[in-house]
Amino acid sequence: MRKLSRISLAAVLVLLTISAAAYGPHIATAAGQIYSRLQVLEDIMEIIDRHYVDDVDVDELFDNATRGVLENLDPHSNYFSAEEYAALQEQYRGDYAGIGVSFEMFNGVLTVLDALEGGPSQALGLRPGDKIVEVEGQSAIGWTVEEVYDHVRGPAGTRVNVTVIRPGVEELLQYTITRSNVEIAAISIVAMLNEEVGYIRLNTFSQKTADQVEKALQDLQVRGMKRLVLDLRGNGGGLMSQALQLTDKFLDGGKVIVETRGRTAVANTSEQTTDRDTHPELPMIVLVNRGSASASEIVSGALQDWDRALIVGETTFGKALVQNQFRFRDGSALFLTIARYYTPSGRLIQREYLGDEYLEPVAVDDRRSED
Repeated sequence: MRKLSRISLAAVLVLLTISAAAYGPHIATAAGQIYSRLQVLEDIMEIIDRHYVDDVDVDELFDNATRGVLENLDPHSNYFSAEEYAALQEQYRGDYAGIGVSFEMFNGVLTVLDALEGGPSQALGLRPGDKIVEVEGQSAIGWTVEEVYDHVRGPAGTRVNVTVIRPGVEELLQYTITRSNVEIAAISIVAMLNEEVGYIRLNTFSQKTADQVEKALQDLQVRGMKRLVLDLRGNGGGLMSQALQLTDKFLDGGKVIVETRGRTAVANTSEQTTDRDTHPELPMIVLVNRGSASASEIVSGALQDWDRALIVGETTFGKALVQNQFRFRDGSALFLTIARYYTPSGRLIQREYLGDEYLEPVAVDDRRSED
């Protein structure tokens, strides 16, 4: 672990300075007030470091204090230590071996968002909403993201035993998962379902996803496609820029794709289509489920609001929060929600996130059915 001294606090103050410059005198006043409170926090940390009865890792105390602040916000605003952020970037690159799930720590519980296509967890039947509560007999409750990586990842071919709580199932579920190299392909299936209907399975919105979909569309049209099924089931999102570019292919120019609304001027935006639509008349069905979130909901919401596609499946996840990433000099990072996004008709699809059921797909459907 790195030593705190004044480095991490200085990083926070740098963020406050940037915020004040960007958002004006009101934020500058707030930044001054926060600065004085942070000085007290720094004094407390130094007193603990010098006088507490046992040796302590002050850096770890600071990380925990930061996470404590974020607990009062939303589930998607998170602080990552330098080690956790580096591991997160490794996951995005896809060059690691693991059990093949995307997850989120919610109220200290490792909750599965999706079992990745073709991965070992999907093969064994893990599903969105499963809570991994033990790994190799050790409680996983309260783990940091870094601790999850330390215990769950390992060389390809090795095994790890996990205990799972599944919503609606009384008994604990036991799985022995053989780790494998995890690679998240943006597109897993491109096929003709019959002589006229093309099918594209899109797993994530990563770099160049829109270009890859365009190539797939052209290939399918050469093979006679006249109608398209776009499968976004289990697609937990990704880069908003790619979601915008993909939606742009199917809508005429000048149409709103999504609006973001926040507390500051820079958080209020309206993204519109260009005149570069390449498939504006192609009849479409979009498949969604509980695992379709964020960027997937931007695409399906825009196509639905403009009566451009028929949306078929289950109630989607309901994530309409926009995060900005703030990097600090010590390698740590803050992912902070700065806005909510709205569909072209003005719908806010974000669900309430109070209570443990937020990441439980079964409970999600129950709540939506009562609205």
